[in-house]
Amino acid sequence: MYKILKNLIPKQTCLDCQEELISKSKNKEVEEKIAENKKILLKRLSHNEIIEIDNVNKMIFNNKLIEKIKENIGDFYFINNIAATINGFSSVSHRDGQSFGFNYEGIKKSSKIFKILFYFNGNNQKIDNGLDVNLFDINLKNIFFNKKLYMKLNFYYEYYFRKKMMKTLRLNLGDVIIMDSNTWHRATPQDNLNSEASKFKCHKILLDFEVVTEENLAIEYANHVRKNFLKEKNIPNNLTNNIFNEHLNKAGIKTINV
Repeated sequence: MYKILKNLIPKQTCLDCQEELISKSKNKEVEEKIAENKKILLKRLSHNEIIEIDNVNKMIFNNKLIEKIKENIGDFYFINNIAATINGFSSVSHRDGQSFGFNYEGIKKSSKIFKILFYFNGNNQKIDNGLDVNLFDINLKNIFFNKKLYMKLNFYYEYYFRKKMMKTLRLNLGDVIIMDSNTWHRATPQDNLNSEASKFKCHKILLDFEVVTEENLAIEYANHVRKNFLKEKNIPNNLTNNIFNEHLNKAGIKTINV
């Protein structure tokens, strides 16, 4: 499941946020990644670096966004781990819930874990090199008594249909994407724009965080992230600004720490 919340964030707020993210990244080391035999140069900002940026906080923890997320997926728990990637042009198709497998229980878990994504693309209103997602946005229903049969059929359905047939989302600056962990996705393929670290220039920024709609699963997932994906081991247990904590609390949203 994925959905675009159109024109949710004011353009100037996006531009201010983008400017601060670029400024914060200037002294970050350029990382080299090989994907599909292509060299990709990128930079990453950690949660502790991002949470200090006031315009990012204003954008993420505003009441309008919180209400829209709740409107689309219901009550949720905020996973206290925000990430930003500059020039993440890897076009390898994947789904975030792959570690849960292709069985019915794994698909059910993945349908309750959502990523909230914001894209920035220079000063342009249109995001030309954002995100591709699966064309078929339907999960295979569990109508089989044999769990192994369902898992086998679902693997073929997911891997050879949903993964292979993709479409590019039409995005504008200020759009927000809600995407569950069953969604196959990739960066929109294009030629690498940075060939040398010394000439690194920002062409695209992805800012994202995750929410989960069930408390026990949110706790389980936070532990999973901490053990398997988290490079940063000293994330504070609370958000740095009490104002933003209050926004979540008023909406009945609990923060789950990683």
